[in-house]
Amino acid sequence: MSYIKNREELLAHGEIGLRAQALELIDAGILNADPYQKTKELVQIKDGVLQVGKQRFLLEKYQRIYVLGAGKATYPIAKALDDILGERITDGVVICKYGQEGTLTHSRLYLSSHPVPDEAGYAACKELMKIARQTREGDLVFSISTGGSTSLMPYPVEGVTIEEKRQTGLALLRSGANMWEMNYVRKHLTQAKAGFLAKAIHPLVPILNLGVADGIGQGEDLCVEPTVPDDSTFADAQNVLTKYHLWDKIPASVASYIRNGTPDQETPKDLSDRMIYNYLLVHVDKATEGAYQKALEMGFHAMILSTFIEGESRELGGLMAAIGKEILDYDRPIQKPAAIISGGESTMKINIPNPGQGGPSQQFALAAATWLRESRQIVIAGVDTDGTDGPTDLAGGIVDSSTIRRADELGLDLFAYMDDFNDSAALRALGDAIYTGGTGTNVNDLRVMLVV
Repeated sequence: MSYIKNREELLAHGEIGLRAQALELIDAGILNADPYQKTKELVQIKDGVLQVGKQRFLLEKYQRIYVLGAGKATYPIAKALDDILGERITDGVVICKYGQEGTLTHSRLYLSSHPVPDEAGYAACKELMKIARQTREGDLVFSISTGGSTSLMPYPVEGVTIEEKRQTGLALLRSGANMWEMNYVRKHLTQAKAGFLAKAIHPLVPILNLGVADGIGQGEDLCVEPTVPDDSTFADAQNVLTKYHLWDKIPASVASYIRNGTPDQETPKDLSDRMIYNYLLVHVDKATEGAYQKALEMGFHAMILSTFIEGESRELGGLMAAIGKEILDYDRPIQKPAAIISGGESTMKINIPNPGQGGPSQQFALAAATWLRESRQIVIAGVDTDGTDGPTDLAGGIVDSSTIRRADELGLDLFAYMDDFNDSAALRALGDAIYTGGTGTNVNDLRVMLVV
């Protein structure tokens, strides 16, 4: 199975053989992180008993079953539940990113904006919370949450508008803050996430959390955070706004709410009165593992460099290229033919008023290309595993020594494109932009480098 829709374009130039192998690794990585089959393995019905992991629920005891959730990888989970439970699902609201293909028969599929929220997401989240608040004893709720849910199910606190929340999200994204730091702020501006969804559900209703981890170090209790306690505080949110000098860049209403937050406005810290069961369908490192196993099958000396890599995308691109040169010339830290695979969450600090179109994985690839002019036999690729890197329809990019040479021939200054955060335009012009569309999953970024 191939997720990459423009394979012919990507293999029309450069290190064609190595590029083809790198794309195979990307396909294998994304496939290994597919939550649809994992859901069908976890959730089963036999002889009137719903079995979810080690938990068993006698179906005749439950009058209504609801499916509630949001995120870039929730559709395959909801589709699997549709197939498993069928008409036993009373209703459901699942919110995915614009561009998600497919339909649900027993739950309602809504589409909204990511990485910054919009009115469509707000309207959909109201419908989701309406179901949560009408639950009562005798019901059962599947809560499905994956990366991107913060933007896709926005429900601002009183006194903050959806537009003001959008402006805040944009400021955070451009600040260079990592995912954890951004969420410290965003979780304190919501009435739906950070445990509030669980508070809205009747305390006698079992909540079955199915999640896909997308953050570094994220486990089963964090990837389903709309229905688990939150351990961050207003003080954490204040520290982030101070660290990244954002107080004057966010709306006054948001700054006031975060600065003056009271204990009764804090996110839920204790949900021990709820019946909550957490299940991690796909661990954050599954894409890197899938690519690694495929590389071994293809005969490469392979290593997973790290799944905890953070930092500026531009710097990481240069670092990866430097490692590639070391392997090429000295066979260290691993011998040729080598496959270096890594994961994590890179960021971009956008410090200009009108940036172009791009994303962290695209800038990683473009930056790597600028270091490879004389280094043939190296291919480097980076993708966002959900298929949409930043606010674009591209998954990422693939580069080699031909990239910078072709840029020179076309009169493209790659450094200027990176300075303008206009990575998409450069990669498209070079035929090095990777396009997958929505993949149905969302774990860490996936980066691969092949050296022969």
